[in-house]
Amino acid sequence: MDDNPSDLNIHQNLHTKDLMEPSAVLREMFIEKQARSLSGETMEITDSITQSESDFMRHIIKDKNLHTCIETGVAHGGSAVTICSALNELEKTGAKCKHIGIDPNQTSEYKGAAIAGLQRCGLEHLFELMEGPGHLMLPKLIEREVEADMVFIDGWHTFDYTMLDAFFADKLLRPGGILMMHDLPMPSKQKVARYLATHRRYSRLRGPAKRSQWSRILSCGKQTLQFHPLKGLSYLVQANLLVLQKREQFEPPYHFFRRF
Repeated sequence: MDDNPSDLNIHQNLHTKDLMEPSAVLREMFIEKQARSLSGETMEITDSITQSESDFMRHIIKDKNLHTCIETGVAHGGSAVTICSALNELEKTGAKCKHIGIDPNQTSEYKGAAIAGLQRCGLEHLFELMEGPGHLMLPKLIEREVEADMVFIDGWHTFDYTMLDAFFADKLLRPGGILMMHDLPMPSKQKVARYLATHRRYSRLRGPAKRSQWSRILSCGKQTLQFHPLKGLSYLVQANLLVLQKREQFEPPYHFFRRF
């Protein structure tokens, strides 16, 4: 028997009652360090943005009306749920909002955890997944003439891939848009940050509070043992999230040289 309009309303209401608040889903991710796959499997989260970084991202998206957002490195979905929950608030004011997430391993390694998290709180309509590496997916967005209000870089963390993410992000960002980069104390991220400071026109904004002292000490110790004491020290003094605002479109001339 076909559903009639009243049946559809009942099904819709039941579905709405089953939805969770985004804050509850994020609490599982940040406090309990757990996510769920599309099949319902519980997954352990070993690395993600923090609660304070999530709160900061939500605030800046709503405060600056950042309607079109992009991120590289979706993983378990902490940042995707964060961004889409803020966009959901903007959407209620009549704004047209969209978040595009780029990740080559969302299906294979993460088993659709980000999609599942968005579905659990009814935010999947705001999200578009591009399943592939940033250096291939970001140029497609340029071809589509997407103009981004915010780009969050948290993909593969080596210098070369981070550099490509930042290069294409700059092409996509409108003047006044926000560029964020996670795990700033890493040497690879520091190099990219210096490139943006010398070869593009950005102003640095104050980001969220630093990680807990214990977390920074632990990261400092790991980096000191693996690399060098000075590199380990950066984990004590550096903020974890770089926040930049694009001042203007700028391309260095062909004879432009500057050390960075």
